[in-house]
Amino acid sequence: MLASTKDWRTVRIGQGHACATDGQGTLACWGRNGRDELGLGRGAPVQRRTPTQVGDERWTHAVAGQSHSCGIRVDSGLACWRDNSHGQLGLGDRIDRDVPTVVGLGYVDVDTDTFHGCAIRTDGVLECWGRNAQGQPGTSDLGDASAPAALRAFDARQQVAVGTLSHAARPARRAMAPTHTRGARPP
Repeated sequence: MLASTKDWRTVRIGQGHACATDGQGTLACWGRNGRDELGLGRGAPVQRRTPTQVGDERWTHAVAGQSHSCGIRVDSGLACWRDNSHGQLGLGDRIDRDVPTVVGLGYVDVDTDTFHGCAIRTDGVLECWGRNAQGQPGTSDLGDASAPAALRAFDARQQVAVGTLSHAARPARRAMAPTHTRGARPP
């Protein structure tokens, strides 16, 4: 258990669990863990009522989806874990992971929602993946996207926000602007 007086920097709440990072880069998650969504590995209790450290890596921030989570490590590595039924971990397959698993290096921001996610690479390119029921990944094909797909129409981005059916990405030095809404394809 981590002390409740930690210097918390980021906190994100999913659908039954939450994850946070502190000033030293420690990642902690708590809440429902019936499907290992906290990233603590197989055999962890089905619920954690207090923040519990996840591994030994250092993180800038983490986000919580429905039954999965993702985060950015201090080395710019994007890692995701748990439910991957629609490719929402971005690992190129549909195999669940019970601990943080690296998707790739060179990322600055990530956000997730129910069954999909988006991330911004260090070069500003927006990438999305996961369930494609209403075009959430922003790709032109109709199938789920199990690996990050670059949305080249949106370059030089530095922050992303993902909703159930939409995304928004903030261009460098500008206000947040919607890039994809309710399944519509980008122009």
